[in-house]
Amino acid sequence: MGKKIEKRINKIFFLILTSILVTVLILFIYTNFMFPLYLFLFDNIFHPAYFSMKADCDGIEAVEGSGYVLSGYYDTETKNITIITDNCANIEELERTIKHELIHQKQDAEGRLYDCNISRFGVFLNEVEANIAEFLP
Repeated sequence: MGKKIEKRINKIFFLILTSILVTVLILFIYTNFMFPLYLFLFDNIFHPAYFSMKADCDGIEAVEGSGYVLSGYYDTETKNITIITDNCANIEELERTIKHELIHQKQDAEGRLYDCNISRFGVFLNEVEANIAEFLP
């Protein structure tokens, strides 16, 4: 009877130790590979989308001092894209701005461009989609 209990305890101890090691390994992989991805997504996709939504819904003065710079916009009334070239630091930023605004034009054509009066979260999602498109070839 004592040997059976000892074997069970050893088996349980082995399972607990294995679980701890696997957890540590997963955390190591997550922090070394996923954290940079999280930072990229936050810095380049979600953070700018929030400020774009805030500027659209509350006015450009609502984001003053945040580092947000308006480099272009899509006008739903005229269906025109306006690029503010003075606010584009280089050719890559200019290309990203054009891609971004073309996505808004497509969203409008497909009836998916939200208005702040309808859904602030919808405006945020529109901005997230446009920000992702900026980094696609």
